[in-house]
Amino acid sequence: MIISHTSAIWPCKTHIGTGKITKFIFTIYCIGYIIYRKTIKNICVIIKINILLVSKLFHMGTKIIFSFLKVSVSILFYLLIAFTVVILLASLWHIANGDTKKLTNFTYSYDAKIFRHGDGELPFSYSADSTIRYHQTPDRYMLQIEPKSSIGYYALISKLIFLCLVIAVLWKFKKIFQETNLNRPFQDSIVRRLKLLAALFIISDILKLMNYFLFNSFLHQSITTPKFQLLTDVGSDLITGLIIWIIAVVYERGAALQEENALTV
Repeated sequence: MIISHTSAIWPCKTHIGTGKITKFIFTIYCIGYIIYRKTIKNICVIIKINILLVSKLFHMGTKIIFSFLKVSVSILFYLLIAFTVVILLASLWHIANGDTKKLTNFTYSYDAKIFRHGDGELPFSYSADSTIRYHQTPDRYMLQIEPKSSIGYYALISKLIFLCLVIAVLWKFKKIFQETNLNRPFQDSIVRRLKLLAALFIISDILKLMNYFLFNSFLHQSITTPKFQLLTDVGSDLITGLIIWIIAVVYERGAALQEENALTV
């Protein structure tokens, strides 16, 4: 009977010990789980705050850059107007009081080149490590033109036309910056101004090409030999105009989607 009684008690003691261990482990698990949840929650809050802070800083940075560009374009616009007025008044004064028989210090400067066939090319020189080669460009000249002459009158008119074109470009940029709202960026008026801006760049390249032929015509009347040709850059403004036109088309689509979204909401 004693043996039987003893064997009946041991399983009970083992069961009680296992229960205490289980409760202890469960308590540790609960505490760990609570700490884990609190930690994860705090980390999520910190990440959210940092994201909001970065977003605000980025938005503030965008506003600062936008305001800087807006002010810069306005300053350049008015400075260029002042420069154009000074050039015009100085040219008119010189034409009214200048001497057509000799060149003065007030002249218009142009780069020109004599294009030859097969001659005039200088040999290349090489650097010590043979990674660079160079040579002097032959038959390149700087022309100085007296304003009080037929070619001088044309040079003044052409310079004023190009300066007015640049002023018009800056005016369009100035109006675009004034009308742009970062909270509602897509507007039909900006689309129209972007297309006009693209047209101005394309017109600028066309005028450069026309100026090349007209200037050479006036130049060859004064200098028959050698045959100088005006050095001019044609093509870059055309590419710029086409890129701006593509941006305007995409912007126009964005304005349409923004309008549809506003109507849907």
